[in-house]
Amino acid sequence: MPKTAQDNRYLIIIGVLSVAIPLVVALLLFSSTKMQVEGEWVYFLPHLNAALNSATSIDIY
Repeated sequence: MPKTAQDNRYLIIIGVLSVAIPLVVALLLFSSTKMQVEGEWVYFLPHLNAALNSATSIDIY
């Protein structure tokens, strides 16, 4: 099946994100300034991550 222009556009987007996301994560990990995040919603994020990991492991099994 030949690749279409739509496929090429998606491949370019995936390639750009594959490079950009690790760069942003590295920047956040190695930056010397601490981010000030306001709000109570931040404390919910570990629970959300645990729920997503559990759902993924159940779905894979």
